[in-house]
Amino acid sequence: MESDSLTIVKRLAVEREMPLRDIATLLPKKTNDHRDYYVLASLITGGFIDVWLEKSINKETEQEIALKLYVWVRGGGKDFEYRGMRSSGGDFGTVPFFATAKGYLALDELRAKRTERIWALSIAIGTALIASALGGLAG
Repeated sequence: MESDSLTIVKRLAVEREMPLRDIATLLPKKTNDHRDYYVLASLITGGFIDVWLEKSINKETEQEIALKLYVWVRGGGKDFEYRGMRSSGGDFGTVPFFATAKGYLALDELRAKRTERIWALSIAIGTALIASALGGLAG
């Protein structure tokens, strides 16, 4: 089973850019509030994904980012207030997110590790088969 974070970074790597509202559909809804957005907030503060905004949000705390993302998605261009944060004006749910170089490198590292494991397993199985065959011939 794949982690929620990995699913998001993989999707962004394939799609190149995705609006916040589409990314929100990938998040599992366990609490149906801002807490569902901590996964996305940690990817932003970790530098794996970023968002196209004039003012960067990646320097804020994960809690502030999670609240902001939740309000942006729930607001949908209408006035919406949640825990003292207000969404008014533009529809921030359409703001595009993208994977950063760090996100692409993390995916490349996971692929390389997977390939190494497959090769190691193949060599181990091949060695065991050869040893078994040679043992059968000697006996």
